[in-house]
Amino acid sequence: MSATLGLGCYILTAKANIFLVPEEPEAQIEVLKIPEEATKGADGKDVEDFEIICSTKEVAQSSMFAVGTSAKTCVIYHAKPGQLEVCRWFRVPKAPTSIVFDNRGNVVVGDRSGNVTQYRCTEAHMGRHENDEDCKFEGSPLAGGVTMILDVAFSADFKYLLTADRDEKIKVYRYPDCSAMYAVAFGHTEYVRSVDVYDRTVVSGGGDGRLYLHDLHDGTQLFTTNKLGEKPIRRLSIVEIEGFPNLFVTFEASPRLYVFGLTAKNNLELKDAVEAQSPIVDFHVIADRNSILLLTRDGLDIYNPSDNTTIRRTSSELVEAVTTIAEELSLFKNVTHQNMQEYHERKAKKMANVAEKKAAVKIKS
Repeated sequence: MSATLGLGCYILTAKANIFLVPEEPEAQIEVLKIPEEATKGADGKDVEDFEIICSTKEVAQSSMFAVGTSAKTCVIYHAKPGQLEVCRWFRVPKAPTSIVFDNRGNVVVGDRSGNVTQYRCTEAHMGRHENDEDCKFEGSPLAGGVTMILDVAFSADFKYLLTADRDEKIKVYRYPDCSAMYAVAFGHTEYVRSVDVYDRTVVSGGGDGRLYLHDLHDGTQLFTTNKLGEKPIRRLSIVEIEGFPNLFVTFEASPRLYVFGLTAKNNLELKDAVEAQSPIVDFHVIADRNSILLLTRDGLDIYNPSDNTTIRRTSSELVEAVTTIAEELSLFKNVTHQNMQEYHERKAKKMANVAEKKAAVKIKS
């Protein structure tokens, strides 16, 4: 979910649609469809159970908004007052899992196969994909691995790129030169679902239901909480309010949003808990308006902490979309490095092509 500031509406994503929710309480919620060609597979066929997998958490300074889909496509929009216009869309090698903007006019995408790739927002750029001479996909590879990327984040100055993965690790890279890992943080006992950074403190949470604090520059573990619940942490976000960092946390299938204070000694202190009427799917904090947007199974709740009031914005289309969003994260999608048979078939085909080229050269000589 993303909140557009100064554009007169909030942007929500749920299942296969984008929803524009005007700030005016009585205004109608608008439903936007993904461009039809971007909902189909590379073969032009319909994708079963098509959905939006991820979206940017903020509208970029250049008024851009982006989503990644189960059709292995990314769509970039221009955000204008009360509307979104498609800028362009492109295909990616594997299904995207996280998508963020940098400060250079690019969008960075993490995917299910463990790769992180940089794409240009306004034009195609055919980057060089290592060990893949026949690659037909655009983009510049930044980092790669063999485990699913679950979240990607930048430091405030955009000098460091952080990735969270299925194998309990947080990796830190210098940006944009991510050729070597800068630091790695351990400690999680299950997958790391969400990561954020404030100054030089990295905060993360995931399958083990605990919050971890690490040092950005050397990966040292600074603090960890006890297990906060039986369910995994779904998402966390650090927001500075009146000069102090506040950590907002949600859990799978939970109607509660926890608010922690991040202390100068790198501890976490529970400050508040906001209770919604149904499980929270996503949230966004608008600090300068003293508002918290809660996307729940019943629609959008706009909560004001100062007077403990909530405004509900909903529609039948929005409720239908959010009620079909899966709670548990699927961690076992089949990816390239897991399918050894396909790998060996591709390798044999490539070696045969190389042999044919060598034979042709010998004949000519």
